[in-house]
Amino acid sequence: MKALRIASVNDMETANTFLPAFLQKFNDRFSKTPTLPKSAHKPILSTHNLDRIFCIKDTRHLSKNLTLQYENVVYQVLAENKEYTLRNATVDILQLRDGSIRVERHGKRLVVRPYHTIEAKTEVVSSKELFEKLKEPKVYKPSKKHPWKRGSKKLKREILV
Repeated sequence: MKALRIASVNDMETANTFLPAFLQKFNDRFSKTPTLPKSAHKPILSTHNLDRIFCIKDTRHLSKNLTLQYENVVYQVLAENKEYTLRNATVDILQLRDGSIRVERHGKRLVVRPYHTIEAKTEVVSSKELFEKLKEPKVYKPSKKHPWKRGSKKLKREILV
């Protein structure tokens, strides 16, 4: 840090003694008093569901078989007497902070189970092997004495005779 270098601070003990005075000068220079002294933070209400707020949200469309794919896993929706209404429906996928998956439609939770895990389609290659894999293969070029190259002259002689 530049301020430590200017003050020629070289070890931890002098840095700890330098820090309170530096913080006071820094706060005096950049701090600003609020126009309203009242706190602007709002309290959390009982209607707020923090699991729904702090999660990764995504949308998917259900197939005719009531399946959807999310992060290389195919999920099957288990529904009772709603099979026809859920076909091709748009659902919300919530990935919670603990890593679990929740599927919802119009705010109502659907029961799902993992059906199939999809393996990676590409081969995992190290950076050293990648260069060899991306190299263009050598194209075979026959020599002048190759039968393919001599064959055209024989055909011309036979046609002329």
